[in-house]
Amino acid sequence: KIIGYMTEKEFVQKQVEILGKKIKKFPGDFVDQAEAVKKLNLPAARLNLGEELFGNYELIDTTGTTHYTARDIYEAKYIVYCSQAGISDIQLPEKPAVVQSSIQAYTRYLDTIIKDIGKDYAKEFPAGKNGLACMNDILRFLNVVRF
Repeated sequence: KIIGYMTEKEFVQKQVEILGKKIKKFPGDFVDQAEAVKKLNLPAARLNLGEELFGNYELIDTTGTTHYTARDIYEAKYIVYCSQAGISDIQLPEKPAVVQSSIQAYTRYLDTIIKDIGKDYAKEFPAGKNGLACMNDILRFLNVVRF
């Protein structure tokens, strides 16, 4: 491989192709399926974190409509990550510790991917200044969000 002869667009395409084949899915790869769950049926719209009110977090759609109020930041992120993955029938683990550990594991996993993309970009484009834009493109193509 000759370093420096790839365009940033080709770099993004290559990373998406490589990561797309091996990226872990949330929540399936981060929660034991034997856990007791509470079933939530939320809209198919992508939900995002809204306002924090007395330790609870609103989950809102793009219009600002609140669809759920989570008991803490971990439950909120769990639901948002499921929503971002296109899951509307959410199997929320009943134990808060399971929700928290799955979010922490997924966050560490995403951070590792982001760090690796950054290293690969720096290797390929030592003087490059668009690393963050390329990383955002890669994550967007993979339909991955990091909160």
